[in-house]
Amino acid sequence: MKLILKVVEYLEDTQQIVVKFCRKNAPKSIDEYLGGAIEIERLETSYDSQSLIESIMKIGYKEILKQEKNEIPLTDNADIATIEGTDLRDYVGKVFECDSDMMKDRVTRRMKKIIIDDDI
Repeated sequence: MKLILKVVEYLEDTQQIVVKFCRKNAPKSIDEYLGGAIEIERLETSYDSQSLIESIMKIGYKEILKQEKNEIPLTDNADIATIEGTDLRDYVGKVFECDSDMMKDRVTRRMKKIIIDDDI
C-alpha cells in the first residue's frame, strides 16, 4: 500500500505543522481528508528529507490503515513531490509518498555526528 501525506500549513509560532494523510489509491482527493496538527519536536528534522517524511508518515500510519486498499488513485494524489532538504516551508502544499512497509517498526538509524580522535 502506498501512503501519501500533505503538509497543509507550517505554524512557525507554535512549532507545528498541519498534515493530511491518505492512501495513494484513496477514493477521494487528499484535500478532502481532515488534517491534524503535529508538533515539530516529534519529527526527525536533523538528517534528510526521507527521514522527515517518514517521521511524519509514521504518526499518521494508523489512520491510513483504516482505509480500503483497492481504489484507483485520483490524479490529485498522483503528483508526488521530491524535496532534498528539511526546511518545512518547502513542504507546504506538496504531496509525498512512503511505502507502508517502511512504517512497520521503523527506527531511525542515521547518526548525527561521528567524532574521530586521532590521539588514540
